[in-house]
Amino acid sequence: MNILLIGGSGTFINSLIDKFRKENHRVYLLTGRNYQSQESEYSKVFETYHLSYDKTVIMDVMKSVNPDITIFMGAFDTNFIWAQENADSLHYIAGLMNILNIFSACAKGRFVYLSSNDVYEECKSDIDIAEEVQPTSKTVRGMALAEGESICQNFSNKRGIDIITLRLDHLCTLPVDRNCISNVCDSMCLDAMSGKTIYSSHGRRFSLLYEADAVELVSKAAVAPSHNFNLYNISSAKDVSEAELSLWIKEELEGASLKDVEKKREIIIEEPKPCIESRLVLSNRRFASEFGLKIFHDARDIVKMTTAHMYANKARFLAGYTIRPTMLKRIAWHFKQLAKDFIPLIENFVGIFIVLFVSYKTANNAYFDELNLFLLYVLLFAGVYGQAQAAIAATLSFIGYCILQGAAYGGLAVLTDTNTYIWLAQLFIVGLVCGNMRDVIKVQKQEYVEEVEFIKEELVDIRSINRNSIRVKNALEEQVVMQKDSIGKVYAITSKLDQLTADEVLFQAVEVIEEMLGTKDVAIYLVANDEYARLFAASSKKARSLGKSIRYKTLENMYDELSNGKVYINRKLEESYPVMADAIFDGDRMEAVIMAWGLPWERMSLAQANLLQVIALLIERSMLRAMKYINMRSNLLDDAGQFREMIKTYTSAKKKNLIECEFLTWSSDESKNEENKKRLLKLLRDTDYVGPLEDGSTGILLTNVNDIDLLQIMERLQNEGFTCLKKGL
Repeated sequence: MNILLIGGSGTFINSLIDKFRKENHRVYLLTGRNYQSQESEYSKVFETYHLSYDKTVIMDVMKSVNPDITIFMGAFDTNFIWAQENADSLHYIAGLMNILNIFSACAKGRFVYLSSNDVYEECKSDIDIAEEVQPTSKTVRGMALAEGESICQNFSNKRGIDIITLRLDHLCTLPVDRNCISNVCDSMCLDAMSGKTIYSSHGRRFSLLYEADAVELVSKAAVAPSHNFNLYNISSAKDVSEAELSLWIKEELEGASLKDVEKKREIIIEEPKPCIESRLVLSNRRFASEFGLKIFHDARDIVKMTTAHMYANKARFLAGYTIRPTMLKRIAWHFKQLAKDFIPLIENFVGIFIVLFVSYKTANNAYFDELNLFLLYVLLFAGVYGQAQAAIAATLSFIGYCILQGAAYGGLAVLTDTNTYIWLAQLFIVGLVCGNMRDVIKVQKQEYVEEVEFIKEELVDIRSINRNSIRVKNALEEQVVMQKDSIGKVYAITSKLDQLTADEVLFQAVEVIEEMLGTKDVAIYLVANDEYARLFAASSKKARSLGKSIRYKTLENMYDELSNGKVYINRKLEESYPVMADAIFDGDRMEAVIMAWGLPWERMSLAQANLLQVIALLIERSMLRAMKYINMRSNLLDDAGQFREMIKTYTSAKKKNLIECEFLTWSSDESKNEENKKRLLKLLRDTDYVGPLEDGSTGILLTNVNDIDLLQIMERLQNEGFTCLKKGL
């Protein structure tokens, strides 16, 4: 089947994609966005369309995909985060209306709308809520979901389209990060991991439905052949209290697997005040009675899987959370920050003391007169730490220089000397310029790293686009190469059938279908009566796998399609069925069935089915003419020339592996007796022929027989007094 999923990215929609792909369905995706988001990670599908729900071009998408099943994620569509409830509600209803209008215009397949328990307010009733109970939610999101259910019901009633609404009761998925937390179990687990107090009530009860169970049940309802209602609840129907959940979460997080700081943190559970008394559990009786329902994961299993998953990925969930660390950790963090800020400054002071010490010791050394240690010191810090530390180094150098010169010549003389200020300007200019260059280079390197990361992300999108382009290119190339399947080419080949004999027409029809469909496994069965069809010609061992005679009505899936004038496509790849089949009709009566195997999955398409139907229509006239002649032809032929041509036709077909046949000769004097010939015919099948040969003997043409069948036939004839010899065709 072609399945179109409509919704934003998330674990639930990805699980549905994986489920349908494992069942060999072709999955398409409408993301609800006008662009491919970097955050949108979907499982692999056949084709993805990035369009918002309000676009009219979705009509072209729907016609192109031609889906058998369309699933709108609805309550679980991550495109709607409901932060601005009024705006999201407007976009939600408008998008659903547009998609339903387009779907009803295409008028094909089934539409599945996913809703949730949010359409109801919490109540104190101990009775599970059935589908007949009207929605009672007063939240904007709940009213929008309920309005969506109502819209789907109206479209189903007034436009006669197949729509199913599925309400999922407290769906639990494994969240990717904090932004994906959407249920009470995830929220409690996050609070426990972050050190917050868990507020849980013994009186607040509900049921939990795990994602894997929901996927199985949603897919079962979606692909079901029929349904009795338009609305079903999907629920585990096993209620659990908040207090039970919180105790299980505490037990899991305080278990032996928790070996770091969270193990030492006490998880506090308190009863909220005032205490909440409520129960919200949806009834699953309607769904269970019609489709069957089995839940594999109970609430305790969900808690175990959720806590294990969130703890294993706690960095993603605790990122940005304000968790008060211990006193030692706070002191260590502040010390680390101070050290990070003051180490360069301390190094600067140490550096100036070293420079002063070396300058003092080498003051009267001729080798160091031309070496400016202060300038080297400023350049060193400018190159290592940048402009800010270069300015500090230059300032410290000036102070150190003044101290040295003041000790030697007097402080006032240094301050009034113009060379001192020229030297100071030199230090600041060189230091600030070098420091600025270092800062610029550092910023450029950081921008380069960020640009490389951005380009890598873009490369992922380009590769994805390239894969889609390659698939389209290959399809176009195949279309160009396969120009032999054009209507003109098909007609030119099939029109030659009118010039052939009756038997040649059917054999040639097999070759025509082989060539047009591009497969070596084709069979033609002729309908004998209302129950059986017999094999006339087949091109391979695989094409003969159903046997020489079949009860075609027992192949219900194929027979239902063929009797309605449709081409049968074996999308489930059942071994007892051909990959594709079509029927030849004479009025309302089915006369022949064309079957094909060996077609790859990507060619089991509507285009290939249409091609087979066109071929069948073009060869229909010639085949009906040939079958009428064969049905009217006697099994006992009188004309030696006609019998010789028939043998020649079957000989040629056998060489092409289109039929298994054998030829016997009966040369006794009794062969000239017509009564003996009629007695011989009674021992043969309706598809065998007896005729005269040019040498005066009698020939027997056995069709659709192998070596084992031949030995059995010869033994039966021998027992009845007919001595026949095998003669090669």
